[in-house]
Amino acid sequence: MGRILGLISPVNGIKNSFRKKIAYAIRLWIYKKNVSYIKVVADNNIGFYRVEEKEELIRDMKNIKGSYVLIGFYSKDEIGVSKFNNLVSDSLFFTKDGLKYAPAFEEKIHEIFSQTNRFSDLLTEMDSLDSNFSVIIVDKRKFIIKRDKLGVKPLWFSFKDGHLILSSERKVLYKFVQSSNVSPLIPRDAIIVDNDKMKFIKEISEVNYKFYNEYKSEEEIIESMHEFMINAIKKRIPPNGKVTVLFSGGVDSTAMAILLKKVAPQVYGISVGFEGAKDLEFSLKAAEKINLKLYHKIITDEDLNLAIPNAIFATEEFNPIRVSVATTFYLANTLAKNKGFDIVFSGTGSEEIFAGYQKYLELRSIGLDFVHEATIYGLRNIWIRDLYRDDTIAFHSGVVGVFPYLDKDLVDFSMKIHPKYKVSESEKKVIFRKYAEWLGVPKEIAWRPKIAAQYGSGMVKGLRRYIRKKGYQHIIDMFYTTYKKIFKEGKLL
Repeated sequence: MGRILGLISPVNGIKNSFRKKIAYAIRLWIYKKNVSYIKVVADNNIGFYRVEEKEELIRDMKNIKGSYVLIGFYSKDEIGVSKFNNLVSDSLFFTKDGLKYAPAFEEKIHEIFSQTNRFSDLLTEMDSLDSNFSVIIVDKRKFIIKRDKLGVKPLWFSFKDGHLILSSERKVLYKFVQSSNVSPLIPRDAIIVDNDKMKFIKEISEVNYKFYNEYKSEEEIIESMHEFMINAIKKRIPPNGKVTVLFSGGVDSTAMAILLKKVAPQVYGISVGFEGAKDLEFSLKAAEKINLKLYHKIITDEDLNLAIPNAIFATEEFNPIRVSVATTFYLANTLAKNKGFDIVFSGTGSEEIFAGYQKYLELRSIGLDFVHEATIYGLRNIWIRDLYRDDTIAFHSGVVGVFPYLDKDLVDFSMKIHPKYKVSESEKKVIFRKYAEWLGVPKEIAWRPKIAAQYGSGMVKGLRRYIRKKGYQHIIDMFYTTYKKIFKEGKLL
């Protein structure tokens, strides 16, 4: 778990006023978060701080001289990042032996960097890694800025007075520039700064797949799918083996829970919802059927008082649907954190790789090629729609979200399955539902229609009642008022 911040001004050096604003990010990202260490890479190589030394770090930042400063924020598991002083990252590294944290990723990047002479080769090698990351690398006055190709780990940038400013979260850049001047780094792109010259390298790697039909039967697809699924799960098990899964009682989370129980020593489900909510009802029944230990919580108005501003703050959103989803996830992740979990498994990505949305069913009447192209489009843009929300909510809840359905090898396999196996004339996600039944998911769960999180949890209905008690007529009015207090008036949490 981590965050990164970078200020780069190779020609004129970092302005004094900019150095002082770094304190905002330091306080923002260590308050009640799972951050234990702060790594600083600068012209004069400041070093490595414990979170208890934050005031010393802030003082040093105000006095720093030179043309760049890069700051990485790391958890208690990541003290080894002090080994390489030419890069900072927010990263997870997946291996056959399980989840590795930033030290393993940064060691691998350092190895690639030391053996590669051309930026293009380095960037290609980085994209071949089985990792979620955003990273800033420096070599003398050359900088490389990159994130993983699906965009699981976020990175934003802006330009101001000759400075390139980089941050894992959009809100930090608001301290330096107007919000309209902040842009996301597109996952397949990279920024290269070479002395006073800067350029974007576009589309280093593609998210594009051609389906093929080499399987003679659905059974062969299912057997191969199981191998990729179990490996995707195994790679994300942390060293302590203790994990939880966001559990709605639907096909994605139930299949994931069954797989987790096969490979992890301690597995719990997490479910939240209002009294009588469908997802809460289904999750309790499904957990009993598969013998999954489940922590669940009935949402109250008191929970919303805390969760709504935190969800808006984390995601920088006031869109009713997006904040409703974020609020549900914030409550679930916070429950996981309060129960002692650091790693939370999520089903994000399943709808894209197995064609689970209604639009895919509607496109089938036009042609299966259209279904396939639509799934590629969804996968290319999942970072915009879902991943920034999921990552920021997890971080600000104090946990790490992992997404096995977006595993590099599983995605490569699933996106090559012929769409005729994914969508029938009347059903979506067909081959995955059949796999789930084969795995042991009860039939009524395997074929249960998907309910969006904001509806399955009862969040939208609960919010309508809640806002009326607060004197609002429309959900967006309350959300925008809260957003304005946080980001326009500066009344931060």
